[in-house]
Amino acid sequence: MAFFVGSLVIVEVILILQLIAARRIKTEISKSIQQMIIVGAEITLVVFLQTICTDEILSRALFGLYFCSTDWLMFIVGKFILLYTNNERYLRRFYYSFPLLIFDIFFLGLNIEHQFAFSVVKTDTLMGEFYKFVPGPLFQVHGVIIYCLVAFSLIVLAVKIVKAPFIYKKKFYFVFAVIMVIVGLNAVIMFVGDTLDFSVYGYAGGALLFYYFALNYIPGELINQTISAVSREAREGIIIFDEEVCTFANNAAMTFLKVEGDVLLGKSKEEIIKNYLDKESGITEDDMEFNYTDSDSSEPKYYKVSYHTLYDAKGEHIGGSLTIYDKTDEDKELREQIYLATHDTMTALYNREHFFTRAEEVLANDPDTKYVIIASDITRFRLVSDLFGEELADRVIIKISEELRNALPKEAIYGRLYSDRFAILLPKRLHDEKMLISIADSVNRVDKQYAYTIKMCFGVYEVVDRDLPVNVMCDRALGCITSIKEDYRKYVAYYSEESLESLKREQEIISELDDALENGDMTVFLQPIVKYDGTVVGAEALARWIHPVRGLISPGVFIPIFEKRNLIVKVDVYVWELACKILNRWVREGKDWFVSVNISTKDIYFVDVFDVFTRLVSKYSIPPEKLRIEITESAVAQDVKTVTELITRLQRIGFVVEIDDFGSGYSSLNMLKDFTADVLKIDMKFLSNADEDKRSKEILRSVISLAKNLGMVVITEGVETREQADFLEEHHCDLYQGYYYSKPVPEAEFIQKVDEIKNTI
Repeated sequence: MAFFVGSLVIVEVILILQLIAARRIKTEISKSIQQMIIVGAEITLVVFLQTICTDEILSRALFGLYFCSTDWLMFIVGKFILLYTNNERYLRRFYYSFPLLIFDIFFLGLNIEHQFAFSVVKTDTLMGEFYKFVPGPLFQVHGVIIYCLVAFSLIVLAVKIVKAPFIYKKKFYFVFAVIMVIVGLNAVIMFVGDTLDFSVYGYAGGALLFYYFALNYIPGELINQTISAVSREAREGIIIFDEEVCTFANNAAMTFLKVEGDVLLGKSKEEIIKNYLDKESGITEDDMEFNYTDSDSSEPKYYKVSYHTLYDAKGEHIGGSLTIYDKTDEDKELREQIYLATHDTMTALYNREHFFTRAEEVLANDPDTKYVIIASDITRFRLVSDLFGEELADRVIIKISEELRNALPKEAIYGRLYSDRFAILLPKRLHDEKMLISIADSVNRVDKQYAYTIKMCFGVYEVVDRDLPVNVMCDRALGCITSIKEDYRKYVAYYSEESLESLKREQEIISELDDALENGDMTVFLQPIVKYDGTVVGAEALARWIHPVRGLISPGVFIPIFEKRNLIVKVDVYVWELACKILNRWVREGKDWFVSVNISTKDIYFVDVFDVFTRLVSKYSIPPEKLRIEITESAVAQDVKTVTELITRLQRIGFVVEIDDFGSGYSSLNMLKDFTADVLKIDMKFLSNADEDKRSKEILRSVISLAKNLGMVVITEGVETREQADFLEEHHCDLYQGYYYSKPVPEAEFIQKVDEIKNTI
């Protein structure tokens, strides 16, 4: 008896310690196990008290408490099973059994007095004297409730065992077996009639086993099995070593090393690294990392290999792990990212930033070689896209890249800066102007189905100051191209200090344009248009810039600059409005004069000319025929269809259209057939040697006659002598303009000259 009592005390202490350990795990399953441990401890205490009890009524009360505790224990076990098998959704239904437990507890409480469920009798055994439980006629009520709860738990576990994957079946086998052992032991004690209730060991042992299997061994074993399964199927090669040799190698490792079966097992890390990874040095290091290339594959494979030594909590060596990571795709992606970061996506040439970097490296590493920076540009390239679409523009860009690849020597560094701008770094000894002209000629002929002519130009800067940033060198090469853009005979320009000064002056003029327009420094001079007898009938409005510091700036200085930079449009629109203001005053003063204004090719493409002119004549209440429109023959020839449609619309509402500078270019007379103008304006530069050249006089006579026959008024500009005026009058020229009559003058001086010109002639 003393031994049994002592063992109960030991069991109680073990359960309390187990409860303390379980409380450190914060999960719902742990809470259920803690509840089982508490009830198990309470049952152990009750059995202890039963063993030493000497009062019959108290013994019946303790047995009643014992059976109530088993009710509660089986309810907690059922709740634990539902949580353990991931059947939480059935918990609410399981709680419906709670009234049966209350009934059984109440029923067992009444038994203390009435003894219809069980009774106790004093028994003398070799182990001592104590009260023994004797089942009554209604004890089966308690048994049915208990075993229904047990059956519920076992059924739930059995279903889970059948459905669970093989790796998880063990998780439920042990719990099922523990419950069966506890129930069996309890049944033996209750119904066989043993002298002492040794089933208490089953409750305590069950709590211990639940704690061990549910919270320690099974989770740990499953984690190990899962890690093993994951490691075996991992994409990275994993090889595990104990203190000396390989104990595990997953499938990926064997694939990488091209081995099968257990070939690697039992081999040291040094042996594996040397024989399978061709690594001779560094194999004795505890921790190491190196790259390995398998060049025997159809495509080279790149691997990253690392070895890490493993130590236990005391710092003692227990083994190590070798990891083989396939970084082929990663390297490929990295190379692609580097390529995209350094190359232009359309042409596959170096992009702007990488060209600058490579050029700076070459210049720094080869100080004894003389180099040139060559930059390319296409005249009015933006119009290619605007007029003919992105497809042709892209085709031109790709053509340039192809020509550079084919024509440039291997020593050249080249790339695309942006848009149509490309740059080349080339040893000076390899620079060949003919090569550049050949490239330009090929690009210029990229697509002849369009009327627009492409002109590719090159600027060359000799590298004399290597401390100068490469982007500045490129700017200098590009800057000198402006000097040849309008000269269709030249394709290559060379940078000089003079060209730099010219570029600076251009930048100054460009930067001051907006202020000139806003402050009125840009104004209009009028050059009279007269009859042969000197009668003034109108004037041509010409832009003049009266700078507050530099005085009158020649139009020959600023007009070409604004044309190259596409700023001429802004100046032209400004001049048109000033001309309309003048006409508005003349109309109000009763002066019957017209004003001619010029429109350029760029005006046609960059502004809505029709809208601007119709809005101006409406705003200033001017008869359309008083605002004459001069368009050069070169502008007409550039795009006959577009210009013809525009001028026809203007003529319909009363505007008079003049073809300006006829004879100064090289266009065909077909233009006169396709383009119905009201006035033909002939430039006397066409006959600069008219006094001596009989052929030129005959051509001029024929042009005047042709224009008259086509119903056009003829104006000749550039008339400088009386002899020229007499010759033109003899051949029926209608109107005259030139220095013989007056140079361009401000409006006030123009009005003063009206009578003076007639009196002088």
